Amino acid sequence: MSVPFKEVRVEMSDGKVYAVPENLLMDFLEVNKDSVKEVKERFSWRKRPASPPPPPKSRQVRHQDRNQTRITHFILMDINNPLPTFALISTVKHTPQHQFSLKNLTPFMWKTYWLAEANYVDDRAAAGTPCKWSQVKKWVVELNKSTRFEHTLRSFFAIACAMNNAEREKDEMTKVRAFIKDAIFCTETDWDVVRQMLNSVGMEISMGGPSQLGQQEESPFLRISDLRRNINDMWNYLKFGSPGNLYGGKVQQSSSQLPPLTSFISTQHPVDERGIPVFQKIDGTPEEVKSETEMGERVLQMAIILAKMLNGNVDGVNIQIGFKKFENLSDWEPRHKEMLEAYFGWITGRDLEIEVPWEILVESINWGPLESLC
Repeated sequence: MSVPFKEVRVEMSDGKVYAVPENLLMDFLEVNKDSVKEVKERFSWRKRPASPPPPPKSRQVRHQDRNQTRITHFILMDINNPLPTFALISTVKHTPQHQFSLKNLTPFMWKTYWLAEANYVDDRAAAGTPCKWSQVKKWVVELNKSTRFEHTLRSFFAIACAMNNAEREKDEMTKVRAFIKDAIFCTETDWDVVRQMLNSVGMEISMGGPSQLGQQEESPFLRISDLRRNINDMWNYLKFGSPGNLYGGKVQQSSSQLPPLTSFISTQHPVDERGIPVFQKIDGTPEEVKSETEMGERVLQMAIILAKMLNGNVDGVNIQIGFKKFENLSDWEPRHKEMLEAYFGWITGRDLEIEVPWEILVESINWGPLESLC
């Protein structure tokens, strides 16, 4: 006896409903990503969806509804994890009439749209301590304001968790206030709002007096003459774009054909752009070298972000962030904070003054600045 194939019901923004075979769903979503309104539950071919409702009598009302597209954003906290763990879930586009709730976020939707968060749930289940999400906050935001809102909220949580963890030694039980996301897009982040929200939880970040590191041409952690460039060697670099535009990255030497010694940056950048090596770990296992290089990239990116947030400048030109997203990893240690402060002083010529509370209390967050973006 053959098993009926499964299909997924997909509702489009024009009201049409399509029955898409499950094995073709990802291709269908990619081709029609700008016109998909909602992905509904799976069903057997023997149970076809009902015909879409007739269009409303007033075409003008229907047209206005399409122009009022919304996205719902949830801040969630895993209350079954003794270590505070947060996630931001942003839904697909929907009409103002549609109401999303935690209960109607299906397993299929988690696997399709929020893979990092779904993997976290699977990992917790495998460890025998199932995740239990609790809704901290929910917003319904107009589509044209949603990206700025989302980038700002994600940037706040990523910075708050990283800085809070940097106050703790690695083996402390209260370690790792985690925000689940591999990378945080920040092209539309409102850094003034992020700073106000950080202040509301007791995290004071400001520019101090002149730093002696600002007089150095080379990184506080690596002289150019000491850079090792054997096959598979890795290092972090700071790239200079247009005046004030800074990019922090990592690169691995993958060929015996070494590029010119004036080029220390990834080949993903234009050939006429230049940078400077800033950190390299040589000793240790390949896994340790890789881990430290990845963490070094995150610390350098955070220094650039804070320099932008505090209106730092290079040679009188305001610092701008040259990357579209920054790597997110919450398990910072005190040595990473010291590294951050050194990078900041070297880049801006000013000391970084930062006070971090022992604990971040969700109930103390001032959501007002964020909600001004809605």
